Amino acid sequence: MNPAQLALVEELREAGHSWVRIASVLRQRYPLNALASMRLAHGWSQRDAAEAWCARWPDDPKTFKNFSYWEAYPAPTGYAPSLAVLGRLAELYECAVADLLADGPSYRHRDQAHTGERPRGEDIPSTVQRCPHGCTVLVQVF
Repeated sequence: MNPAQLALVEELREAGHSWVRIASVLRQRYPLNALASMRLAHGWSQRDAAEAWCARWPDDPKTFKNFSYWEAYPAPTGYAPSLAVLGRLAELYECAVADLLADGPSYRHRDQAHTGERPRGEDIPSTVQRCPHGCTVLVQVF
């Protein structure tokens, strides 16, 4: 981690930003993927992250090389982390698994409802009901 990155991380954390927000800022400013940016958000080298892993899960030791391989994926020199590994990384980095996959491919554009080609709720009947306290509630029946 270079001094400018470290200063940025410290400044953002002191300002109360979450690990996820700090990682996002790092990805915007530097050519980093989600896994590397989350590690760097903590100010950790790959060796630091491996030591934190081993302290938490001594029966499943990892080295800096494991972190290097995971962070290199999908390059040919990298290895895809398993879902179990992603779960532990999320616990280690105090984030959601989805945060570690933030730069992964998205195919939402293929979903007609997502792209707006079909109006939302078009085929979903709704009824108006009153709750016991007199509130009006719109109920959509699926």
